Amino acid sequence: MRLPRIATDERGFSLLELLVALLILAFVALGIASLFSHAQLTNASGYDYAVLASEARRALEDLLATPFNDAALVDTAGTPRQLTTARRGFDIRYTVQDFQVLTWNQLTSPPWPTPATAAEANLKQITLRVSSTTRILTGRREFVVSAIKIAG
Repeated sequence: MRLPRIATDERGFSLLELLVALLILAFVALGIASLFSHAQLTNASGYDYAVLASEARRALEDLLATPFNDAALVDTAGTPRQLTTARRGFDIRYTVQDFQVLTWNQLTSPPWPTPATAAEANLKQITLRVSSTTRILTGRREFVVSAIKIAG
């Protein structure tokens, strides 16, 4: 029995065509690989920012829960203090500024008057700066939040 003969116009790929196709595929794969690398860094940064916000909320709630005249809430005169209860991987610094507000109308139009003495203060503005100290994202994110604590 004789096998059918293949027509001459039905040839396979030449070696050159195969190499060109592989070269195009390599360039496309390289572009996609860089996208994965960038996406991984973006996801890690977004996660770190969400954790920073959560840590800032926790630290601010701790400070707001302290008594109004506690030593931790003494006016810092603009010099940041290190928060000692910060969790590992975070650097938390805060400032406290005292104000004396006598009427609610004063609250609607800052700047608020500063008291002559610490005993006259009836309002404190607490500002927290939380930054990451993780190896990859150090210095990439900083979360700043402020709150007001009223005496009484």
